[in-house]
Amino acid sequence: MAYQSLELGSAADDGTGDTLRAGGDKINDNFSEIYTAIGSGTAIASGISADATTITLSAPTITGVVGGTQTSATITTLTSTTVNPGTLSLAAGSITDSSGTIDFGNENLTTTGNITGAAQFLVANDGTIGSAGDTDAVAISSAGVFAFSATTEASATGTAAVTLAGGLGVAKDIWVGDDIVLDSDSAVIKFGDNQEVELTHVADTGLILKHTATGDGTPVKLTMQTGENALTVGEQLGVIDFQAPGESSGTDAILVAAGIEAVAEEEFSSSSNATKLSFKTASSEAAAEKMSLGSGGQLDVSGSVAAGAFNDNIILNGTNAASANAGDDLVLDGSAASTDVGSRILYEDGSTGNERYLDSVNETDAIETVGKIILDGYGTTTGTGDALLNETGGHLLYNEAPLPLQLGGNEQGDVAFNDGTNWTTLAPGTSGYFLKTQGASANPVWAEPTGGDTWTYQTIQSTATGTSVTFTGFASGTKHIWVQFLACETDGDADFEVLIGDSGGIETSGYFGAAGGFSHTGTGRAQSATAHWYTQGTEGLVDTNQTITGTVQIFRTKGGTTHHWNMISQFGGVHTSTSHIFAMGAGGKELSGELTQLRIELSNNNFDGGNIICHSE
Repeated sequence: MAYQSLELGSAADDGTGDTLRAGGDKINDNFSEIYTAIGSGTAIASGISADATTITLSAPTITGVVGGTQTSATITTLTSTTVNPGTLSLAAGSITDSSGTIDFGNENLTTTGNITGAAQFLVANDGTIGSAGDTDAVAISSAGVFAFSATTEASATGTAAVTLAGGLGVAKDIWVGDDIVLDSDSAVIKFGDNQEVELTHVADTGLILKHTATGDGTPVKLTMQTGENALTVGEQLGVIDFQAPGESSGTDAILVAAGIEAVAEEEFSSSSNATKLSFKTASSEAAAEKMSLGSGGQLDVSGSVAAGAFNDNIILNGTNAASANAGDDLVLDGSAASTDVGSRILYEDGSTGNERYLDSVNETDAIETVGKIILDGYGTTTGTGDALLNETGGHLLYNEAPLPLQLGGNEQGDVAFNDGTNWTTLAPGTSGYFLKTQGASANPVWAEPTGGDTWTYQTIQSTATGTSVTFTGFASGTKHIWVQFLACETDGDADFEVLIGDSGGIETSGYFGAAGGFSHTGTGRAQSATAHWYTQGTEGLVDTNQTITGTVQIFRTKGGTTHHWNMISQFGGVHTSTSHIFAMGAGGKELSGELTQLRIELSNNNFDGGNIICHSE
């Protein structure tokens, strides 16, 4: 109901105002609305009192719009209330929302007390939460992502943009844009769902990597992997470098001083992962390889190998036990002075303080009273197969039988042999003679070589039919092969083609050279190929049914130390009494191994008569 005012008229008793009854009715209606709004309809609520300056609400329920400034008050319940406009300022007291939402719109709520929410405290999408000094300290996106505006550098656990007095649990990945500091001695990083692998700080020392499981077969394992998918020769799989970059001397002092690398020895494939370990050290340089352990187990050292001390035998290919033959029997000594530094052998004669040396000064002509150098010893004492140096006074003892250490005479070309009783020498022989043995009961002698046929003859091959003939069974070391063509006939004018091969078979590539010739009319022709050697190169110069006689010789080059072969050929042929040709050829070919086979073939015609003979030496 709208407020009703009393009509008073224009002047007293002019008859234009409300009657007493009408005026009283308006007054009753106005009071009734007030009593209903702030009371029970018949009485004002007991929680409201007033004096000349203050209206006091005792535990009221306020519905509607709250405006202005309220101080030093307690509002126990706001139901679907909007605070607008102005500022609701609570210097003391509290606001409790028990049934609805308090909406401050664009206005401020200022309080020195607490704001308590029963279930949720909501900030508008992309809104902020702040303090008086930093009003947007925390921004919350519509997706719930928190962003802190502070950029304070972390310098301690309590000095940072975000600090926590307790622990922090994160269910997913953590991305860090700069340093991570574990600010306590013995700090631990644990890995795995069971936290069984630990990386632990050791104060003022370093780190410990540990597998905490106590059962058998649970070592800690550190694997260095490369993500490269096509490793080639010389590429590194992993590198560990040692360096002192803070060294104040600078220059060489701050270079990499040592390192270990795993390096591919060949291109990786489904059947190869050959890798060497490279050990790098430096003197006045960046560290470079000085020692390597290859994939086959070979150890390569670029410098000398020094041993500080050995307190037991050095046994080559033996299993001698440390008993009767134990002790410092062989010492490679690097303590000698002047010209003998690092170049002498210290040995003992078995008695204390009686050391002897082998070097450029001492014992140059003989070895006296050596203790023991055991080669291939297998027992705790000497026995069959043992070799002891000077066990019985200046001899080499093999299987309990003494032998003189000095074998042969002092003249160049002497040969030492056993004459059935003692070791003796055979004086140098005449130049060109050979050493001839005469069996177990006679001494060797020098003998003069005798002449003889050194050729090996292959079985003669007929060329009456077919398109090819093959010779095999050449001895290892063969240097010269001679093939003779005896009146070989063909049913056409094709060239004889020569092919060779090793244990892998006849080869049909890698040949070079040419052949050519002239006919009786003076017409010339030449041919070359890489799949074989041509021997004539005259195909097409005469008609069919020619008869050919000639030779082909092939020689291994460089004195037989390689598998490279050169070929030369010479041929003469007739078709009729008035039709003839002359031809020759030359070429070369490299094999992978020893030559084991040779083939003569026709590519377009057939053999029609004659024979081929092959000799080798």
